Amino acid sequence: MNMEDRDTGTTIIAIAGGSCSGKTSLADAVAARLPAQDTIVVPLDSYYRDLSGLAVQMRSAHNFDHPDSVDLEMFERDLGLLASGRGALIPVYDYVTHTRAPQEAWRAVGPRAPGTSRYVIVEGLHALYRERSRDRYDLSVFIDIDLDTCLRRRIVRDVNERGRTRAGVTEQFMKTVGPMYEKYVLPRRRYADLTVDGTAPAARSADAVVAALGRRG
Repeated sequence: MNMEDRDTGTTIIAIAGGSCSGKTSLADAVAARLPAQDTIVVPLDSYYRDLSGLAVQMRSAHNFDHPDSVDLEMFERDLGLLASGRGALIPVYDYVTHTRAPQEAWRAVGPRAPGTSRYVIVEGLHALYRERSRDRYDLSVFIDIDLDTCLRRRIVRDVNERGRTRAGVTEQFMKTVGPMYEKYVLPRRRYADLTVDGTAPAARSADAVVAALGRRG
């Protein structure tokens, strides 16, 4: 953990893993075990790069699983603000149009009130990708799960929530999602302080995360 510009009243937890491994569910379950008014969940997906400069028909062909698809520099800037107890403006991303919402619609996070504690939970595919990000975390978690289960979950999610076809989801998974996971995500598991089973109930894994957080003080 890099103590530069750190505010000791702020604790940052990172959750990484493959697509549809259960990152959001685990983040929400951990948040439910922490003080609600002092806990913020920051999805790394909010920092997907805006593709409004591309023709609409070209956007869906973009490789969203490569680290370059996320504005990690912007994320790290905001993470630094939150780590130091200051506020940040979190982007809002539209998964249907692959564009960012106007800035006035972004999520404003105020500064930490004096004399209080704050928990920041970061969850995302590439949460452990860069050393500069990892240095900010107090606890890092990796969700371990097989790709076949991830694909089944992704088909359900993308067909029901994002208007995509089963064939299209499967093709994208085989072409980019799986290979990018093997190349960029799975190797970063070695940086995690804790590894949890992605097929286990989120509540059980959340208990393990909170227990690990307690052991680290």
